[in-house]
Amino acid sequence: MTGLRRWLPLLALSCVAACQAPAPKPHDELVRDELALIVADPQTPCSLVDRYERRGRLHYRVVCASGQAYRVQVRPDGRVEVKPD
Repeated sequence: MTGLRRWLPLLALSCVAACQAPAPKPHDELVRDELALIVADPQTPCSLVDRYERRGRLHYRVVCASGQAYRVQVRPDGRVEVKPD
């Protein structure tokens, strides 16, 4: 019983920490955030993703708030490719 008493405060703290964790983001918001990070490269002036459209597995068309559009896809070798659309 002494071992349990030693770990009980740690267990209680981890439960409190888990309860205070922020709610997970919706899938659409996660994808939009990831695409924004990808297209935020200095060569592609896109600071904010306005909308996106999934065209296939790992293939998206991204429209920035500025109106510029890009194709984002993962090539067979695993590299991410960003091209103007």
